[in-house]
Amino acid sequence: MGKTYVSPDSDSEELEDKHYDFIVVGAGTAGGVVAARLSENPTFKVLVVEAGLSDDAEGSDVLRIPLFAGRASRTHFDWNYTTTPQPGLGGRAFAYPRGFVVGGCSNTNNLVYIRGPADDFDRIARVSGDAGWAWDNMKEYIQKNEQHVPSWKNGDELDFDSDAHGYGPLQTSLPAEPTELDRRVIETSKQLPHLFPFQRDLNSGDCLGVGWIHTTIGDGVRSSSSTAFLNPALATHDNLDLLIHTHVTRLLPTCPGSVFDFRKVVLAQAEDGPTFTLTAKKEVILCAGVIGTPQILQLSGIGPTDVLKQAGVPQLVRSPDVGQHLQDQPVVFYQWRVNEPTFSSLLRNPANWSPIMAEYADRLTGFAASPPFFNTMAFLRVPDEELVGMLDGCEDPAAGPKSAHFVFSWINTFIPNAGQPVPDDGDWISVAVVLESPMSAGSVNIKTASAFTHPAIDPAYFSSAAPFDMSAMITAFKTIYTFFSAPVWKDYLGAPSDEVAALTSDAAVESFIRKYATTIRHPVGTARIGRDGVLDSDLRVKNVEGVRVVDASVLPAVFEHVRWAPALRSYALPPEGILPFIRLLTLEGITYPFGDERFEYLDRRRIVTLAAELLPKLTAMHTFSLGDELEGGLWTELVEVLAAAPTLTYLALFSPWETAGTMPEPFRLSPRLVSLPLNTILYRRTLARSTRGPGIGRRTAALVELQGENLRRLTSACHASLEKLLIPGEHLLRAVDPDVDWSRLRTLDVQGLWPQDIFDGADDSELEAQSPSPEARAQTRILRLLEAMPNLRFISLELSVLGHEPEGATFLAAPHTLPPRRPEAFLRLLLEFTFCSLVANERILEFLPSGLEFLALARYPTASTKGVIRQPILRCSEMEQIFSHVDFPLLTSLIFWYRIQDLGDVDAERRLLELIPRAFPRLQTLVIHRLFNHDSPALRELWDPVVSLLHIHYLLYPRKLIVYKPRFRSLLSKLPDLRSFFGNFDDPQRHRKYRFRSIHDPGYHTHIERLSKLALDIAAQASPSLKRIAIYRELGRDDAFYWQYWDVVRGEDGNIVLPVS
Repeated sequence: MGKTYVSPDSDSEELEDKHYDFIVVGAGTAGGVVAARLSENPTFKVLVVEAGLSDDAEGSDVLRIPLFAGRASRTHFDWNYTTTPQPGLGGRAFAYPRGFVVGGCSNTNNLVYIRGPADDFDRIARVSGDAGWAWDNMKEYIQKNEQHVPSWKNGDELDFDSDAHGYGPLQTSLPAEPTELDRRVIETSKQLPHLFPFQRDLNSGDCLGVGWIHTTIGDGVRSSSSTAFLNPALATHDNLDLLIHTHVTRLLPTCPGSVFDFRKVVLAQAEDGPTFTLTAKKEVILCAGVIGTPQILQLSGIGPTDVLKQAGVPQLVRSPDVGQHLQDQPVVFYQWRVNEPTFSSLLRNPANWSPIMAEYADRLTGFAASPPFFNTMAFLRVPDEELVGMLDGCEDPAAGPKSAHFVFSWINTFIPNAGQPVPDDGDWISVAVVLESPMSAGSVNIKTASAFTHPAIDPAYFSSAAPFDMSAMITAFKTIYTFFSAPVWKDYLGAPSDEVAALTSDAAVESFIRKYATTIRHPVGTARIGRDGVLDSDLRVKNVEGVRVVDASVLPAVFEHVRWAPALRSYALPPEGILPFIRLLTLEGITYPFGDERFEYLDRRRIVTLAAELLPKLTAMHTFSLGDELEGGLWTELVEVLAAAPTLTYLALFSPWETAGTMPEPFRLSPRLVSLPLNTILYRRTLARSTRGPGIGRRTAALVELQGENLRRLTSACHASLEKLLIPGEHLLRAVDPDVDWSRLRTLDVQGLWPQDIFDGADDSELEAQSPSPEARAQTRILRLLEAMPNLRFISLELSVLGHEPEGATFLAAPHTLPPRRPEAFLRLLLEFTFCSLVANERILEFLPSGLEFLALARYPTASTKGVIRQPILRCSEMEQIFSHVDFPLLTSLIFWYRIQDLGDVDAERRLLELIPRAFPRLQTLVIHRLFNHDSPALRELWDPVVSLLHIHYLLYPRKLIVYKPRFRSLLSKLPDLRSFFGNFDDPQRHRKYRFRSIHDPGYHTHIERLSKLALDIAAQASPSLKRIAIYRELGRDDAFYWQYWDVVRGEDGNIVLPVS
């Protein structure tokens, strides 16, 4: 079993000798789960550090007994935080409870278990760019943590969706004793279903409407992160330890002089006490919560420049979003008298408490075994006809159309707002109204360099810059009366409290809310995931190695993106009130059409002037993007203006379109541009289309040279902070200086050497002038660039050549001239490599490290030779040459294309399939695109149904559906870790036929039946680890519909079922 330590000082030698792989900071809601799950791997040694108390400390009944839920506030189990004075609440400051105990807020909250709508998870997927966060992908992991259990009295009498719940250790249950109030709430959903529909299970992913609440209660006691996960793991896993009563004061760089690796943890139990340092061998995982996590990061020198400077903390890593964008949900209570008994009279008589507690002590049943006072909730939206006016051009803060703007809870007694007196007679009910999707955003910032000084917590409730919040709460109050208009309330509901009765105008409701609103304790966003956030999609802290965050601070805030389309609104600026909250600004470039093919450029100078006026007010903007319809491309005038934006870290630009005779004079970037703190530059190509008018798409050599010069100044100004660079290939050699330090760069994405479109009005002599000379192609400058980028993790080189034969692309991969000058350092950290070449080059992969995890040899490199567009794919024999020289034992994902050109490729394919398991033994994802030369008479005979195919030992797809032969079966059986297999097999029966436009096309279902049989054969031959199969199906014009997916389900009897995914 694991050990619990109470002092890092007295146990320092023992702790240090254990050499922990992972140090989890915080044993709260998330930390307990993370530590328990990590310790399931017996090779990992895990330490959890908790500042608070043990969950069995003196007075822990307030944590364990359901009736006492929420009463730990302002006790020794609470951090006892206080907010800053809130201008939106009349200058009030108030308590901000957070759990100071093992189990964290899961031991001190109000027990309600609500996952939220599917829209919430899908929004995280959109913001992070990682589909793994989507509801459909997260649901199985959520269910792995939780299970529904019968309540102490009614069992499963109340209906729920069993498919929405899982089999994990966290126990949840439905109300044991529904009240008369609950019955009327549910009946309202039947009487007014069009306004308040009934939801069978609020945890199903669709929670709009009224439903029963699941609470974290099992067998009459609270189920929490500590009771369900951490404590059982400590009792059974000897590789897991817990250190309590100990603060993490900061993280330190692991190596002297390095600001990238923060695996050292500084520990202390008192501000003036001794400190002790531990180093995690693998990672430090911050689970310190929405307040603690940003505090630790800022104390470690990771955060906004101004905050760290004011607190006296040296900045090691600039991360402007740390501690920012705090969002929380305010709550207000409204009360009514009722004509039947409620808990008011029960709680008013002290004599009732003795039998309640005696029953609980004896049997863990009764009133004390139930959540305090409420069993139902309603998730509701502002009506559509009101919403547009409330938003006033801003985005809806709700995550999607099935996400709520506000929430009701009905409570079976009088719940006072802070400062309200409780009536000493009568029976009462209360309605809690929560703003579910706020637009206001605040911050958590350190005030000093001490971990023992509470940070400044500013939720910024009802900010004047976010008028939607108050409008939504006023609408919510009016909705209460709509709810109570159902017939079921006629003989039950009495008069409201005096203060509620006085709320007869919007102004009166607003005043009431500002007087009484407080926190419902659901903060998020202070170390948020996302492109302009603190973390990447895998929850790793950007710009830092060895640190990950797993708690509610990672959840992205709601309000983040404003699009400014000056051409549509007479160059009007965005609304003044929202400017301080804009994090991402997109400048749309929509032009006015005149006739069929005539366009007018926007007044560039005027927009630059407006931008200069706008930028000083965008105090939170991290990301600036030019819309992809923006004529004129790289507005270098704007770049100079943006250089004055102190928080800007992400810049997305586009290449220009040049229209003969009409394009404004190109702008030359000023040499004064010396330093920019950007970490991302995306300079995408904007491809011309013939519909844009004659001549668009022409790029003269002079313009390309000028763009390269401008980009060189831009990249050189931010090379010290730049982590990701996306750039068109035509600018790579001009715009990136190999003589500067690129050690911060992690991602290099080069999209094509030249534009991949038909160049209207351009002749070969002009195109030739834009291409590098033969001498330049023979140089190894690309090699010098890569040598100057020693810390690259991800490379994508999707290359094409304009004006030359395909062989011209060879020099961009692995030249045959010089090897890397420092082989021990060259690309040593590379994890992902995507490459698209026109020729076989057996040395391409020799320059990559053996630790590579992802390799994609992409499709369709393009060459344009004298106006002819060529899209060759490497022959199987050429792919065999490439793979024969490599050995990537850690590779988990492989994507490649090849074609069967002649009979020689038939034997080459056999050898290729034998190479794959040897070169890539740990593959988990394999994507093969196999194309067939139907113009070869010798190959066509192979598809003749009368020809015997028994001697062919590779994958075929003939008319008779003889789809598998021993060689390919051998490949799948030799990949023991394979989880996903994607196959694009050129189907002779579909060759040169039109692509299916819909599932109703003739022959589509027959085609899918053939694919299903093929998928079943794949599953039968593959290792048991295979979970998903996809086969190219040629449906529609969208890549998303090109694949047909199947999940592989293996029954206990060994039979395989392939449900369509």
